[in-house]
This record gives sequence, C-alpha cells and structure tokens, in this order.
Amino acid sequence: ICLPSEKTKRIIFEETANFTIYLIMRMIYDRNGDFESWQKRSREYLGKLKVLVIGQGNIGKIVKNKMELFTEVTTFDVSTNQMNDLEGYISTADIITLHIPLNSETKSFIDREKLSWIKNDAALINTSRGPIVDEDALFDEINSGRIRAAFDVFWNEPYKGKLTCFEPNQFLMTPHVSSTCKDFIEGLGHDLQDFVVKLTSSQN
Repeated sequence: ICLPSEKTKRIIFEETANFTIYLIMRMIYDRNGDFESWQKRSREYLGKLKVLVIGQGNIGKIVKNKMELFTEVTTFDVSTNQMNDLEGYISTADIITLHIPLNSETKSFIDREKLSWIKNDAALINTSRGPIVDEDALFDEINSGRIRAAFDVFWNEPYKGKLTCFEPNQFLMTPHVSSTCKDFIEGLGHDLQDFVVKLTSSQN
C-alpha cells in the first residue's frame, strides 16, 4: 500500500549493512585461537584481505564504503560489469558478500560452478535472500572442507535444512535478524501512523 519513509529505509539499509560487516568480521577472526589450550593461530593482516561485494544497491554500497576502511574491496554488479569477469572477482576474494534481489533471474545465481570458483578457506556471506545460492551445491562445497559461510537468510524459514549440521564453525547461522533493530520497528510504526492520518484526511 505504501513504502516506508526515507528515514526508516535508511535505518534498514544501514543496519543490514552493519550486520553484514559483523558477519564478515566473525568469519575473519573466528578461528584465531583456543582459550582453553591458549593456542594462537596466525592470520593475515586485515588490510591484505580482499572483500568482494556482489550487488551495488542501497545496502551493497554501504557495505563497500564501510569495509574500504579496513580491507581491499572490489564490487560486481550486473548493471555495470560483464558476467565474463565474475570468475576473476570470485576466485581472488577472501570474503564474498551477496546484496542482490531475489527474482527469476537471480534464483541460484551462486550455483555449483560459481561456488567452485571460490578459493580455499574463503567465506561466503548472505544477508540478502537464501535462494540466491544453490543449497545443495553449497552443502557439497562446505562438506568438502574447502569454504565456509555465514547466512542470515535461508531457503525455508525457520531453517531446519541440511546445512545445520555444519553450524557454527563451517556454516554460521543467524535467524534473519540483519535488519531487526528497535529503531527500524519504531520507524515502521510511525510510518503507519502517518499513513493512517493521510488516508483519513483524504477521505474527509
């Protein structure tokens, strides 16, 4: 019937981007050491890591701008890049984060072939829509031990699917909460009140 206000939309864009960055950092720093054994594991300097942001809509642009403060960032968007170039982008990235809408053309956009391009020990982040990634193909790649992933969105929700067996070390899961913050919910409430007032006024 109506869209959220620009203020409310800004909150959801910012908060989803912030949560995406949290998942990226979790994947980078999650395996640094073991407290009980006091074992430390070496890691690459954060500034050397390469983050690929697929999709340069509202959220993807924010993720790019914020992650550029920490890492090397490249972007891919079907409106500005050639599909033939995607393999090169994916194969060199340490982190790949997805920010594209779900439609008939993007369902299983990240398919078995594209997953095979991801280099060993890289991580795939998804805070957009689950079906953008082929579930069976992702299962096989994670099961091989080659890659890791962090998803906030799934093919069916609440998710009870096959990838739960890898949680949390190889497949980190959060329950579709990337945009869920108090200010966003309050913003929607205010937007609804404004809509009701406008609707009532137009009928008088």
